[in-house]
Formats: sequence, C-alpha cells, structure tokens
Amino acid sequence: MLAILAACVFQSIEPIPSVVERGEVVRIVVKDAAGQALPALEISLDAGGPTARRLGLSDARGELEFVPEELGELVLRVRGHTPELAAPLLVVAPRPRLALRIVGIAAALALLVGLARFRPPGRARPAA
Repeated sequence: MLAILAACVFQSIEPIPSVVERGEVVRIVVKDAAGQALPALEISLDAGGPTARRLGLSDARGELEFVPEELGELVLRVRGHTPELAAPLLVVAPRPRLALRIVGIAAALALLVGLARFRPPGRARPAA
C-alpha cells in the first residue's frame, strides 16, 4: 500500500524551459517516481479561463512539445491520472533582438578600428 502511495505522490510534470518567450517551443516531460516516462497521458493548458485547452497525449517517452501563444502565468495539467499533476509555465513577450544585434555590430566595428590604430611601443608610424 505504501509503495502505491509513493508512486502516486512522486510523479511529476515538467515544462522545459519553465520560462519561455511566446512562439518558442516548450517540451513537457511526464515521469513517475522512478524517473520512468508516463506515456499516453492527456496534457492540457490552463490559462485561467473557464476551459483548459487540450494540447495532446504524451508520447512513449512521456513527452509532448507545443508552442504557447498566450502570455502570462499558465498551468500545465495532466488529467485522467491520479493524482492530477500540475506545473507552472511563464510565457513572456519576445524581446527585441534587432537593437541588441545593432549594438553588437557597432561594438565589434569600434574594436576593429581600435586594433587597426594600435601601434606597439618602439614602432614608428610610416612616413606620409
């Protein structure tokens, strides 16, 4: 009886990563207490509304991949299993990457110009 209770209590659902930008792939892994995959379990996404969105069934490795479209704190749930499993998932807005790329290119160009102007001590400048 205690083994059955332990097997039920120590099952887990884990989103990888647990914080993700909207539009990126999230991998959900469902395992038992021994770390073995739990296949064919229904996984749904609860965004705080009246109904949860069904994502699908876990595969033979106990995994399911999906791309979240909603923003905010969401809850992943495994239904049809005792006990019901739940895990938080935070979906944030995508960061602007163009500005970071422009800053990176400008910094690289400044470094190249600085290296081109550098003269080791004792080395004379060429006469013009």
